[in-house]
Amino acid sequence: MASQAQPLPTIKDNLIALAKTAQFAWFSGHIITLTSAFWYLLSFKSNSLTKFWYRLFFLGVIESFGVIIFQAYKSGPFNVKKILNDDNVQYLYAALLWLFSPITTLALFPFIFFSIFHTLTYSRACLFPALNIQSDSAISKTIANFIRTNNDKSIRLAANFELILFVWLFFKLLTFKSSAWLDFILYFFFIKVRYEKSVFSRETLSEWVVRVDSLVADPRVPPQIKNYYTEFKTIARKTLGKPLLSSPSVPSKKN
Repeated sequence: MASQAQPLPTIKDNLIALAKTAQFAWFSGHIITLTSAFWYLLSFKSNSLTKFWYRLFFLGVIESFGVIIFQAYKSGPFNVKKILNDDNVQYLYAALLWLFSPITTLALFPFIFFSIFHTLTYSRACLFPALNIQSDSAISKTIANFIRTNNDKSIRLAANFELILFVWLFFKLLTFKSSAWLDFILYFFFIKVRYEKSVFSRETLSEWVVRVDSLVADPRVPPQIKNYYTEFKTIARKTLGKPLLSSPSVPSKKN
């Protein structure tokens, strides 16, 4: 007598199985990040709510990056150099910095861009199959096309926001607050490492330099300011030319 066929798992069964995976915990971190960003921007003028959603935002970021880091290194030998060269560790460092620093809205945007694309990728690869949504469905194809078209653009946009934030922190030094100096120094290390590790970061900085060069080259700019700018570029090149971790490499996938 033939054995009775096993019933196909229901959507509920699929979702329960999915929720038990480490990848779902990673996905949950991104959902927390995006939800917190939405409510933070809506509650921007409410001090108590703003602080809550801001801190929760970075806790979500820490969860998603933390899961990836734990999964990557839980079974292997502890290699400090390898860990410090990991993009995920570097962004975890940045998230911890902003979690314990005064509210800085600009710090949210790179993580928002990352979370949007990671959430879409996970939804199409894991959540949709659990919901019995086929890979050739209209929504799946639309998401796949959106990711393919805009993923690199989002990374470049994130790199631009990282530099905008660095410039903002530089001008905050004029307030002479100790917290401003600490944030600037700690974030400088992040920018320096990203410059070493990320092609996108290096290309973005090069684009900025070209634009500023063209502005400074204007005949209306006083010669003294041009001299100051030349000296600043020389110092910046020397600083960026001294690697903190290793020689620059092609960026790996983040989080």
